[in-house]
Amino acid sequence: MNTIVISDMHINEQPKMRRTNPKLRGFLEMVAKSTDILIVAGDGIERLTFNDYEKLNLMLETQLLKDIQEDGRLILLHGNHDEKQDGLSLEYYGNEYEDDRIFVWHGHQYDSFCKNGWWDNLGMVFVVAWRWIFKRNSQEAEVFSSIVKEAKRQSRFNKKMVKLAKKKKLICLCGHTHERVMEKGDGWVYINVQSWTDEDATYASIPPDGPATLVKF
Repeated sequence: MNTIVISDMHINEQPKMRRTNPKLRGFLEMVAKSTDILIVAGDGIERLTFNDYEKLNLMLETQLLKDIQEDGRLILLHGNHDEKQDGLSLEYYGNEYEDDRIFVWHGHQYDSFCKNGWWDNLGMVFVVAWRWIFKRNSQEAEVFSSIVKEAKRQSRFNKKMVKLAKKKKLICLCGHTHERVMEKGDGWVYINVQSWTDEDATYASIPPDGPATLVKF
């Protein structure tokens, strides 16, 4: 039985605000028909869109996840964007998962921009306001994007996660930064499984015996 790890689906029930890869349904249908264990490494259900729980629970993606969970094959972890459990038909496993081979969590715990819920919310308001004030193609927006949206921040984050993998001597997997990364060392592996908001979404496949791989769906 393989273990499959994905992250950052950002599912919500509002069509105009949905940015999840349309391939997600096919992927979840494939997993539902298999015997694989599915670990969602956070940000599965987007909370910032103020979901209608009744509509959210009726979505095919939510139903497929629930079917996998009822089979005892879903581990749904908390991320910094995750919807609260109240009203959800899905239950969260917790903040992290660990066994004798792998360690999985969302990763925002290592991101100073998202350590606290209130700071994350404030940051999101700031990002939306900035994008509204300045056009996307303006010089100011490009400068802001280069600062907040990534390079140095991702580099710092990845260094911290590699350090964690070396310490635990396990296959350490996360998401959060929406980037595909895989690094290996002596007895450790670090994988960021990207996100399902991109066209070329990936997942990590971890067989009982054998190396972990990143697979493009």
